[in-house]
Amino acid sequence: MQYGSENIGLRRPVAALAFLWIGCAVGADLLPIGNSAASAPSDLHDATPRDLQLEQICEYHDGAMDDYTGLIGGGLWGWTISCEADTCMWVNGVEVAWGPVWPNTPAWILVQDDPNNDGDPGDAVTLTCLIVLTEQENTGWLVYYSIPPTQVSGTYFVTVTCLHDDEQYPAGLDCSSGSHETSWATLRFPDPCELYCGYQDYGLIDDFGILGNWMITVHSEVLECPEDVDRDGNVDITDIFHVINHWGEGAGIFNVNCDDIVDIDDVFDILDAWGPCPGI
Repeated sequence: MQYGSENIGLRRPVAALAFLWIGCAVGADLLPIGNSAASAPSDLHDATPRDLQLEQICEYHDGAMDDYTGLIGGGLWGWTISCEADTCMWVNGVEVAWGPVWPNTPAWILVQDDPNNDGDPGDAVTLTCLIVLTEQENTGWLVYYSIPPTQVSGTYFVTVTCLHDDEQYPAGLDCSSGSHETSWATLRFPDPCELYCGYQDYGLIDDFGILGNWMITVHSEVLECPEDVDRDGNVDITDIFHVINHWGEGAGIFNVNCDDIVDIDDVFDILDAWGPCPGI
């Protein structure tokens, strides 16, 4: 099933007009430039879980929304940034700056694994998909959304998808701080929670003539005492039972050593950490 138009509309100055190609022909229409959106600091709402420490931020924008994009004719599409986890991390929050869309438009925020750590989301695997509503549309504010803590390591992706109407442009864009070549776009996918894997209409926005970065900020932290998988404050036999019950699964709370498979190595880590967990 195909959603919306093949065309992506981009608000840009005349001198920066470009044509985009994402699998099929994707033309960028020149749209009138309105008033610049004011940027503002994000509000974290004290949403950080109590047992997460050592925060890491992934963002490539400068905090000011210069522009925004969307599908000409409306439809379902997605925009993505790639991130690197220094160690085994837990994504627990994402900030998004929304362009002009209807208030409280439904959208989805995805945390996705990069199985081969090559930085290309063509094989991305969705770990978490959270439905949200847009807020502070077309203001430049970065809106914080609390994410169920999701385990990541190495390269991973955070994607926003939105089904929007014609002449609406949900994806906030920073055009003034250069490009880090970490912003991707995709369209023509049937499920807002399962894009990229198996679909070919995607690419770096740089390759389509857009030199900028998506207005997305990702918050991740190190989980304190990961061996205490049931978070009861003690590393004991119940944690081993939990690991056994999830044997062979991939990334998640039961993959204690963050190697993407629940196995005997996780049991050994629990045994090494046996006893009370400090700070839990």
